[in-house]
Amino acid sequence: MSQYISAKSLTCIVVDDDPSFLKLMELCLSKISCIKALGFYSDPAIAIRAFDELDYVDFLFVDVRMPISGIEVASRIRDQVRFLIFLTAYPEFALDAFSVSADHYLVKPVSLEAIEEAIERVMKREGLTCRKD
Repeated sequence: MSQYISAKSLTCIVVDDDPSFLKLMELCLSKISCIKALGFYSDPAIAIRAFDELDYVDFLFVDVRMPISGIEVASRIRDQVRFLIFLTAYPEFALDAFSVSADHYLVKPVSLEAIEEAIERVMKREGLTCRKD
């Protein structure tokens, strides 16, 4: 039995050193009713520091190849993240991503539909569904 999640009740942070991809993610996430974006970070060090003030985030969307790798970012803050989804242009890092307990791994370029599907899949594993308003 699914638990229905109300509008903007799940939180997320996006970390990617490509500003144009951050804009795309901002647009994509604005179309997903149950997710509220808390921040979009192009600097992984700043993103890690942001977690000092956060107890918990439902979703972390993170790139792999950045000045501090997404694998390193995830390993440092994994205990504060419910669902970890990698979004990267590098399929060869998938095994490393799953070594830090990734919930999903998408290879860029990604569509809104692929992001929505990834979110739905990881939520479904825990019996969660976005309420359709």
